Amino acid sequence: MKKLTLALLACLTWGCSSPPPPATPQTFSNFNTQSNHEKQISLEGYLRLPVTALVSDTMLLDLVETPDSKAKGVPVNLYVGSSANQVEKPPKDYTDKDLKVHANDGSLVEPNQKVRVSGQLIYSPSASILYKPVDIQKI
Repeated sequence: MKKLTLALLACLTWGCSSPPPPATPQTFSNFNTQSNHEKQISLEGYLRLPVTALVSDTMLLDLVETPDSKAKGVPVNLYVGSSANQVEKPPKDYTDKDLKVHANDGSLVEPNQKVRVSGQLIYSPSASILYKPVDIQKI
C-alpha cells in the first residue's frame, strides 16, 4: 500500500501524461472538415494495407468505409510492433493476407473485422490523416 501511495504521489508531483480527450464519433461523409483539424475523432471502418508502404517505426494503413470499398481510404498512422494498437511489419512483397493489426486489447483484428479507430485528425482538403491513433477497437 505504501508503494502505491508513493507512486500516486510521484505522479501528482511530476505530472502524469493525461489521456487524450474523448474522441468525437464521425462518419466518412462528415469527418474531413477544417473544424475537426487537430481534434480527437473516431471513424468506423475496415483497415487495409496500402498499395505501397513506407515502413519505419510507423506505417500508414488505409481505413475504408466498407469491406469491399474501392474508394481511397483515410490514412491511419500506426506504430509498428506487436503490442496493442500497433501493426506488425509486413513482408517486402505483401498481400492483403499479411495485414496483422493488434486491437486495443492486444488481440489480432480478423480480416474484414470492422473497427473503430480514434486518433487526431490532421486536416487537408484532399489528404487528411488520422495521426497517433490511440485506440483501435473491434466492433
